[in-house]
Amino acid sequence: MHIKNVGFHLKMPKEISFDILTWKTIYTLLCQDRSFKECLLLIKNAKNEHVVTYIVDLLEQGVAIENIVNGMNRDKVCKQLRFFISFLPFQDALHTALDMIQFEKNINRLLSSTLLYPMFLIVFSSIVLFLFTYIILPILQTMLELQNDAFVLLLTVMNRCVILFYIVFVILVFVLIRLYQKSNVNALYNILHILHLDFVIKKYTSFIFSQYLYVLMEHGVSTKHSMEILQSCENKPIIKYVACKLHEQFMRGEDFIDVLHNAYLDTTFCMLCNLGYHTNSFSYALLEYKEVVQMWLQAFMKRLSIIVQFVAYGCIGMIVIVVYQILLMPMTLLETM
Repeated sequence: MHIKNVGFHLKMPKEISFDILTWKTIYTLLCQDRSFKECLLLIKNAKNEHVVTYIVDLLEQGVAIENIVNGMNRDKVCKQLRFFISFLPFQDALHTALDMIQFEKNINRLLSSTLLYPMFLIVFSSIVLFLFTYIILPILQTMLELQNDAFVLLLTVMNRCVILFYIVFVILVFVLIRLYQKSNVNALYNILHILHLDFVIKKYTSFIFSQYLYVLMEHGVSTKHSMEILQSCENKPIIKYVACKLHEQFMRGEDFIDVLHNAYLDTTFCMLCNLGYHTNSFSYALLEYKEVVQMWLQAFMKRLSIIVQFVAYGCIGMIVIVVYQILLMPMTLLETM
């Protein structure tokens, strides 16, 4: 269908988006039995006027809401919405998308609040260690004329430790960057699975997977069909990967219980789903698993925070000890003269 020019640049369709608050307002208006077009006109203001005008123009030309949502590539809500809108009415799909965004935001908030201070300590101590090793130590060596073997050995060890730390840091940053590249997430997950180092990511994947599965089943979608739908979840490549694995088992004719005991899923998830299946409370089992993982996540974050703080304080303590030993060296030399 030909879309008339409404006075925007050709790249405009790639830039149209709303913030989360605007989408929540739209959902509230939709709950009052208003049309999507009417909701857009009611939330129109100076900030989003060009976006609202563009979308309203598309609606007036008969463009489906699904196609409009697919064109909003930079909108966080639409990245979730375009998945749910394929099998839910627009209002329900928007509600579910907002819930999933809030759910993931809570996880990220918990992670950041737990690790922000310890990570600051590690970064601060690493900077101090770098400055101390490459600036302060050489100056002290020159000023105090320390040329004994102990000091040279200490300086060498400190240099090696700093180099090793930054090598590890660069590798971790590189891995995190690769994680954000969706084409490589599945390959990395598969490698971690082969090496049996996927415990945390398996728990997280099962957590997210269970919530998507719960939404589908609550709307009357069968388990087998749910796997087919989850295979199209482009914004969650790991979920798509696991769904493909489960669907392959279904296609081979494996029993539902055997499919649930998949190596890529958390054993607790498999156990609760097994109980839910035999007690005809599968949806309740998915909700129960959510509560179990939330408690585990809080405990895990607390333990991880303690470990990170221990490493950070250990680095600072090592610097203090080294400085103390260096300050004692001139006195030791005087005693031996």
